[in-house]
Amino acid sequence: MSKATVFESRSNKLERGGRRLLRLTVGASLLVFAVLPMIGATMSEKLPQVITAQKFPVIDDSGNGSVAWVAGQVTAEEEAVLAVVQKFFDTMMARDVVGAGETLIIEGQIASFREGPDRATVRTTPLKTYLEGLGSGTGLLEERMWDPTVIIHGRIAVVWTPYDFYNDGELSHCGIDAFSLLMTDEGWKIAGLTYTVEPMGCEKLGQPARRAVR
Repeated sequence: MSKATVFESRSNKLERGGRRLLRLTVGASLLVFAVLPMIGATMSEKLPQVITAQKFPVIDDSGNGSVAWVAGQVTAEEEAVLAVVQKFFDTMMARDVVGAGETLIIEGQIASFREGPDRATVRTTPLKTYLEGLGSGTGLLEERMWDPTVIIHGRIAVVWTPYDFYNDGELSHCGIDAFSLLMTDEGWKIAGLTYTVEPMGCEKLGQPARRAVR
């Protein structure tokens, strides 16, 4: 066999191999594009429901407050979760121990994190102790949340929200609240609360004006 014949034979084999590799590559690509939508559909079914709502407390000159929900399509279930958190704030301000107890799973805990100049401070308090202190205190406590994010999956929910806190009308600090809630036979209840204490963090967290025009 001449060198020209051998070269031609090898060239034909390479060409056939190249065409076969091209067909395999194209076929694999088509398979990937066909499977991706199914993967996306499956993942979307497994992901928990996430919504972002905005709540703006409106306080008039007499100190009376009202609640406005704007932006975001808030469902009835999401609003029910947020209503429990808002009731927790309202009962704190009113020092309403009975009402506060209705929002809580009493065996739960509150944990706070404060970053200090020298060291961080972590404190934990049973919700039962919180209720006892609420009834015995006398100062005016006010807490507001804005731009809360709600995640609901079955019978559990999380509310992640910036907040500010006032003690006797004076701004104390801002921070992030992370509420954990469970659906009970009596409805949604707070099982735990973790929050940060950030005295210098209000601007960074987008604190809204405390007084708004109706």
